[in-house]
Amino acid sequence: MNEEMAARLPLYRAAGLFHPHRYLWENSKDSFSTTLHSCIDQLVHLKGVSDPVTLKTEMLGEHVKYVRAAKEWQAMQSANPEKDTPDELWLWWRTLRTTIPAWFTIAKILVLLQPSSAAIEQFYALVKANSTERQVSELLETFATRCMLMYN
Repeated sequence: MNEEMAARLPLYRAAGLFHPHRYLWENSKDSFSTTLHSCIDQLVHLKGVSDPVTLKTEMLGEHVKYVRAAKEWQAMQSANPEKDTPDELWLWWRTLRTTIPAWFTIAKILVLLQPSSAAIEQFYALVKANSTERQVSELLETFATRCMLMYN
């Protein structure tokens, strides 16, 4: 994970905890408790989470189970490095859906996020194609509203 990007984008850092290697690496730091709380605060406010307070409590309660499962993943990956693929990681998460259901709730949301610039490039192309010179010079609030209406 790019440390500079993680420092600038708290959600990027929080999402990184969903890879067991990253989670164990972060867990080995003295500041992990603060990091964990900060990351969970970011994650429970994702669109699609109905009760952030309860989910945060449940995620913190499942922390020990996640550490155990992450260590098992790490041991499995050491024995079979060719299985360190996104598909295998998702299969692993699916096996944990009943063991750490709160974490799995967020994993289901994160797997849908696009970590590329394609979506934003598509958005800007749409805005450019549907904007005149006059519209481009309008107030920022009006422009933002028009963009939301166009894109959503």
